[in-house]
Amino acid sequence: MIAGDRKIVVGAVLAAAVSGVPIFIIDNYFKVKSEWGVESHPLLSSAKALHIMITPLLTLAIGYILRQHIFLNIKKGKLRRIGGVALTIFLVALIFSGDLLLVITGDFLRSILSYLHLMLGVMVVGSLIIHARGVSSYRLNYSYVRSLLKYHRHYSLRKRPILMSDISMETIRRRQQRL
Repeated sequence: MIAGDRKIVVGAVLAAAVSGVPIFIIDNYFKVKSEWGVESHPLLSSAKALHIMITPLLTLAIGYILRQHIFLNIKKGKLRRIGGVALTIFLVALIFSGDLLLVITGDFLRSILSYLHLMLGVMVVGSLIIHARGVSSYRLNYSYVRSLLKYHRHYSLRKRPILMSDISMETIRRRQQRL
């Protein structure tokens, strides 16, 4: 995955998470008393509107990653990280729970679904951080392995493998020729 693509995806996830946190805080901790009883804070609708406007960017970023990263690696047979698979499942579940929150009107089911959506959001951010760190450490290991393979290819062009005894015999012969 290209570093620019990674920045787009991480930026979309963080923008959705940062816009979702105020919704949870305002909805649970800031209630306004009115003449008809306790109501939600007036800023709650603005925070929800902002979150609803930002999350399509996340959906588009996920679609881009599905095509450029996930399907490409599956096609190559490089399905290595279980964390990436879990991250994909969490993201799809997060999108569906968010869409259901827009549609469901029952209070009890809506409250359960909102906590599920919050939990999935935390899991997405956590698994994205873990997956991103795993990718960077994998790249370091991969470059080390690639350099070893180049070294091996250089010496594998000989007719027989180089053994320690061969190296010591060659050095002994060279020293004898110098004398």
